[in-house]
Amino acid sequence: MSPKFGPKVPKFSPRKALSETEKLGIGYPRDGKVRLFHGTTTKYLAEIQEKGLVPRAVTKNSNWNAERTVKTCFGYERSLESLGDRIYLTDLWHYYFAFNATMMVDQQWFKTWSIAPIFVEVEVREENLGPDEDYVHNGRRVLTRIHQAAEKLGVQKGVDDTISIAVDMKYPDTRIDVGFKSRTERVKVTWRDSIEEYGCVAHIGRIMPSQIKSITILGDPKLYLELMGEAMFSEEQMAIFRKSFNLERVPYYANWSKLPAEGKRISLLDLWKLETKYPMVSTFYMKDFIGKKIAMFRPHPDGKCVQAILAADDEN
Repeated sequence: MSPKFGPKVPKFSPRKALSETEKLGIGYPRDGKVRLFHGTTTKYLAEIQEKGLVPRAVTKNSNWNAERTVKTCFGYERSLESLGDRIYLTDLWHYYFAFNATMMVDQQWFKTWSIAPIFVEVEVREENLGPDEDYVHNGRRVLTRIHQAAEKLGVQKGVDDTISIAVDMKYPDTRIDVGFKSRTERVKVTWRDSIEEYGCVAHIGRIMPSQIKSITILGDPKLYLELMGEAMFSEEQMAIFRKSFNLERVPYYANWSKLPAEGKRISLLDLWKLETKYPMVSTFYMKDFIGKKIAMFRPHPDGKCVQAILAADDEN
């Protein structure tokens, strides 16, 4: 039996995309709900459709090496591995997380389509969001608040007085207790701090399938090359890309990764316009697949877009 294809993706409309973004408030609360993205791979497509997005403590899946550590702005080392009870969401870095997760499994996925990078658009309750712990430990805004708290406690600028730092991330609003000479000043870090300055937040607990609004397949690695540039790839990966795509140089959409470090943001509209250069990048809306399951994504026979192939149970 020949595979059954899902609905074909309509031609992209920047004007429509802008109005939808403003209407839905991606990255900003609307009626207590926020739309954000989660980058992953089709390796987990069936699980996502059946169970939603499930925290690492349950799935045991991780894109980061638990043995690797990074130095925090507080001066101590912490593991790169994420908190086990959270799902990490973004309004900016979903492209990176999707490609990173895919490249860890198969560096030549674009030749076989055995797996492919995807990002999932979700709608979540604002009260279930907290800051990303990477931001809590390194955010400029966080460090400024800690310095301000230390000054309130009597710590003088330029004096090497020792303060204690206790971070409590059990709650959506992270609590940092700054201690000095038996006195304590509390600093709070919210999900809005994290999304505005860092572009990522943590959702506490599972995200249900009903909260998934769309899945975007990133079927062309040249999009990632244009976004991130050669610096994000190993020499082995770049050799594969150059041979596969006859690349002499890699274009670089530098503003994507540089501006956030300067406290600025790239609009989703600009990123969506960039996507339109690549026909193997397509978005599928879950409202079009009610009662159906997507088994995999493949290039459409006409070569002009990606199609969703439905599970065998849905072919009749």
